[in-house]
Amino acid sequence: MGRPGNAQSRRIAMAMALMDVRGSTAVGVHEICPQAGVYKSSVYHCFPSKQARVLAVIDTYGDTSWAFGKT
Repeated sequence: MGRPGNAQSRRIAMAMALMDVRGSTAVGVHEICPQAGVYKSSVYHCFPSKQARVLAVIDTYGDTSWAFGKT
């Protein structure tokens, strides 16, 4: 589906892009996968929960202002 070498960075980048627009609670795996070019199973393997996904984005980008408060 995508290039395996950078799948992790694509998953995190797409999660960040979507969460930045809509907030962390409004973004699901079904939206991240097609835009990042990865399979759902790979996202669940790397991020077993929404919290794990949010923490990975925070670890990567270091900014939490986008994470909460968006509707």
